Formats: sequence, structure tokens, C-alpha cells
Amino acid sequence: MKGYLTPYKGPNICYHLCEFCQGNQAACIPKRRQEKFNYFHSSLRNIVERAFGVWKARWAIMNDMPYYDFDDQLSSAKMINLENK
Repeated sequence: MKGYLTPYKGPNICYHLCEFCQGNQAACIPKRRQEKFNYFHSSLRNIVERAFGVWKARWAIMNDMPYYDFDDQLSSAKMINLENK
């Protein structure tokens, strides 16, 4: 489907990490816990940022979103949750 972004990484998706390891495949694999976390966190962050970029291109209203204070957002969410119960 044209223009569809998958929310997951599949076997056919390459993030070109090994290009920066100078051909050493063993050096490309994250070994420690923090390296694995950083790798997956950055991969997921890229997916989310790309999705927002597509949304902003599709719906222009997202480019000029108004700023709402966090407390206002929290109280609105609480009121909506109370109404839905």
C-alpha cells in the first residue's frame, strides 16, 4: 500500500548500522543491556517521528497545534475519563 508506514521492524528493513562498523558484523550487534536499549529506543523513536511527519503532511492543522498547559491537559483527560465511566 503506497504511503503506509509499518509500526514495526521486519526482516526486510535495514537500519544500516553495520555500515558504520567497518564491515565487522560481530561489532554491529548490541551486546550490553544499555546498548540494546539505546538501539531499540532510537529505532522506535525514528518510527514515531516519521509517523508524525506523515500526519503533519497529511493534516495541515497539526503544523500549528496550540499549546496547552500540562495541568489543563491532565484535567481534561480526567473529565473525559469520568464521563466515559
